[in-house]
Amino acid sequence: MAAITFRGLTKRFGVTLAVDRVDLSVAHGEFVSLLGPSGCGKTTTLRLAAGFLRPDTGEVLVDGNIVSSPEAVVPPERRRMSMIFQSYALWPHRSVFENVAYGLRLRGLPRGEIWRKVLAMLAVVQMEGLADRYPGELSGGQQQRVALARALVVEPEILLLDEPLSNLDANLREELRFEIRRLHQEFGITMLYVTHDQAEAVVTSDRIAVMQAGRIAQVGRPEEIFERPRTRFVAEFIGRTNVLPGVLRELGSLDLGPLVVRAPNAPEVRVGERAALCVRPARVRLRDAAIPEARGGELPGVVERAVYVGDAMEYLVRLAGSEHRLRALTPPDQRFRAGQAVLVALDPARSVLIPDEAG
Repeated sequence: MAAITFRGLTKRFGVTLAVDRVDLSVAHGEFVSLLGPSGCGKTTTLRLAAGFLRPDTGEVLVDGNIVSSPEAVVPPERRRMSMIFQSYALWPHRSVFENVAYGLRLRGLPRGEIWRKVLAMLAVVQMEGLADRYPGELSGGQQQRVALARALVVEPEILLLDEPLSNLDANLREELRFEIRRLHQEFGITMLYVTHDQAEAVVTSDRIAVMQAGRIAQVGRPEEIFERPRTRFVAEFIGRTNVLPGVLRELGSLDLGPLVVRAPNAPEVRVGERAALCVRPARVRLRDAAIPEARGGELPGVVERAVYVGDAMEYLVRLAGSEHRLRALTPPDQRFRAGQAVLVALDPARSVLIPDEAG
């Protein structure tokens, strides 16, 4: 195992700043995902880690030793790293066995040891019965398992993965998310994983680094990123969320214009500043406005859209007297119709108040 560290990493392509002063440390045996939209710099960061690109400023270190800087770059083949690409990058004219054995043969291992290691690794990725097949005879999921086996059989200290599941259908992606997590737990290899898929990052990672415009917007455990986003970008990118922008008139009270809602305290937001209340749709509570019941803090609204999504009902509710709309997810047996008056409850303890940089 090995630790990898980025210090002030910057990379430009012409006038485009792809990676902007990135600082990140991945500990021994840790699984960290770089998550963000297309063009945010995550793949460029991974290629800098692999040694395929030279940084303009900053350094990449492995176990405290500099392997990339503007002055020198240690070649990829000397880094004790393996990389899995989005396209699998299997040799079509070589069998499964030959693809997996390739790296071992380059290292000059004896034939018997190569045979033993390859068969053992194919068993780990559940491909032991397909050693004689060629990539063209395999499904996408099977090809990705071969790519995993080829990367792991050489016993790298660090495994880099560049959107390895993006070419697979939804069911296969879900299956291989758990497979990659299982392999990480079994081998304990330091992993740096690039994806734009939030579910992949949440399922597989010890920590997630959310990237925006070449910089890291927030780093934390999956539940921390989801439950406690620090910026509006992170809140809106990680899962669906409702964002209500306004002004913090006093502690615990956010002025939305025609409405005032309760809000949790946030040390980074001061009274008089613009802020946004972030509430996940599953945390929005609805009830029929026609049923009298004394509850404080509820907001009147009207259902504009009701959609059955299988294991839940999804509603779009316009808050009365304003243009603010909220998405709400409720159990499938809790039904409201379009046009129905409802009361909306937003629990401050299950909401997040953040500075409204978009405002």
